[in-house]
Amino acid sequence: MLDMSTRICAVILIAGGLAACAPRALRAAAAAPEVPITDARCTEGLFFEGRGCLAATKAAPPPGRLEQDDARFAMAIAALSLEPRCPAETVDDLLGVPPERKGRWQELAGAANAIAEGLEAFEKSDETHRWSAIASARSGILFARLATSLRACTLTGPSPIALFGVNDQMRIETMRAAGEHFRRPELIEKASELENAKLAFWTKRKASELEATEKVAIAKLGRGVALANAYGVAHDIFDRARAELSTLRAAIGAERMIDELASWLDPTDPSRRRRLDAVRGSL
Repeated sequence: MLDMSTRICAVILIAGGLAACAPRALRAAAAAPEVPITDARCTEGLFFEGRGCLAATKAAPPPGRLEQDDARFAMAIAALSLEPRCPAETVDDLLGVPPERKGRWQELAGAANAIAEGLEAFEKSDETHRWSAIASARSGILFARLATSLRACTLTGPSPIALFGVNDQMRIETMRAAGEHFRRPELIEKASELENAKLAFWTKRKASELEATEKVAIAKLGRGVALANAYGVAHDIFDRARAELSTLRAAIGAERMIDELASWLDPTDPSRRRRLDAVRGSL
């Protein structure tokens, strides 16, 4: 039977081809006793054995098991090696060239989504508020760091991302040089069209991906911190969650931050009416 860390690595490898996930997590998996998972964690075939979902049970996990599961999620996130710098050198390396190959962004986003699904299932399996708050904050930090890495992909600066790879850039420069040498303005115009089209594609795609990633980060961070505040959950992850919220607020502006928080319900409100923007002062 596959245990939690094995399943975490499996979904990451499937989603992103991330070979960095495994040795230590799998060794830890072998050493830990297996327990059945709850109904909520048997979701959409995410945790599986063979072709089907593991059999569900209402049995509570043994003492310390939730701590172990949380530590393995932390290990899976660390395996992504998300840094505050662009994860690729060219736009094609970052976004891929469909349908021939995926880009680094698709790999990272796919792995992050797989981990987030696991964290959401882990959160639903918790009958206390402690692990729900921690899981949500951990997921929010994951997406906030993913957004930071994409935001670092700029066309200017000390390590700019290039619109074109070396070969494509050489073709454009050759086309422009030929147009100038042979007095063929249509070649110069074509070279400029290619550059402008790639710039427009990059600008639009980056903005779209960044906005979507920031939305998830704000929702998860806000939910996690709100739960921690309401139920007195103590963990150093909430200091990191608040720091990521501050970074996001500085990046997107206070007005948009309020709008984003207003899109999500406050999980601590029994009436299910209050929005997270109403408690933003405590986030």
